[in-house]
Amino acid sequence: MTLNEMSTALERTVDRLLGVYKNRPAPTENLLLVGLSKKYGIEIVTDHASDGDQVSYRRPSQAQIRIVAGLLARELAIYPIEVITLSKLERLIICTKLKSHHHDVAGLAEMGLFVIDTIYLSADSLTRDCEYGRRTFHHELFHAIDFHDDLLKYLDPEWHRLNSAGYRSSEDHHISFNQPTDAVGFLSTHSMTAIYEDKAEVYAHLMINYGEVVKRAKEDDVLARKIARMKELLIHFCPKFNDEFWQAVSQRSAYLQQHGYSSTADMLEDLEERSQVTTGKSVRIAPRTPVVSGYPLARVWEESEHEKRVWKLALCNSRQDAGTPPETFQTFNKLCVRLQKLGARELPTKDDLRQWKVYVEVGS
Repeated sequence: MTLNEMSTALERTVDRLLGVYKNRPAPTENLLLVGLSKKYGIEIVTDHASDGDQVSYRRPSQAQIRIVAGLLARELAIYPIEVITLSKLERLIICTKLKSHHHDVAGLAEMGLFVIDTIYLSADSLTRDCEYGRRTFHHELFHAIDFHDDLLKYLDPEWHRLNSAGYRSSEDHHISFNQPTDAVGFLSTHSMTAIYEDKAEVYAHLMINYGEVVKRAKEDDVLARKIARMKELLIHFCPKFNDEFWQAVSQRSAYLQQHGYSSTADMLEDLEERSQVTTGKSVRIAPRTPVVSGYPLARVWEESEHEKRVWKLALCNSRQDAGTPPETFQTFNKLCVRLQKLGARELPTKDDLRQWKVYVEVGS
């Protein structure tokens, strides 16, 4: 066990003795999130609210939970499980109206002694802007990585030396809207508030806008040094952050940019690459014919019937429709209840069904 691992273990022992882990909110019942929780070893909470002075938030709606669950599944799929394990992240809370010290925020990372290491994600921001939502998740995840990568936690004197002479961090750590910036070495206004925020912004932009960041770095020596330093830190943290990983990130971010970062972009990518559904992986796909799957499939879609919009569900085998008449549902919620009873591994959104005949994994 390294000194860093011993430090984390000691922190958590103290937290247990002080009762930090008592009276925790119940974990989510969303099927997809339950699967992600088991796969990555993270407790995920959706049905909770808090009025704390430092952190406050409200419960999200079921529709918001479904959208964020899909986004999380797609973004977590980028990572080898070892990365999430080494981040020491314990809990993820999906909420709305998230505030830090009474300021609205899209995400928040709470790490260290006297707290459960937690990422908070505001469904308000994540459901309004897919690009920003994706970046927010990676930004907050990096805070967990940064806190647990060495004994210095968020301190990083070497990163500070990468900045141009005369740089001073902003005193406003709660910028209401994180905007792009042309300042040398910086990608956003939020990145100028603190060293640890700068690092998280470089990381998050690389994960979602890799090509654009690398292109800008060709004309910005400070940013180029930060990218090189970031990759150096990450491969030291986990060997899985290798050239193959960054090549995959580059290809994916280019595809997402091409399709406007929409929630359907991932499904389009699955279709074009003819991806197969593998055991233990929650995937939603939209080809004309279902791919061979280790799980039964249900085809769901929206259509007009007697001048009303209804939702349809038909059970399939691995190659074609089983021939049974489709079930009809007058409301989207009733469709989702039926899918849950069938053991759906992921629930679609209304937007999905208005654009695709979506195939959903059901059963075990």
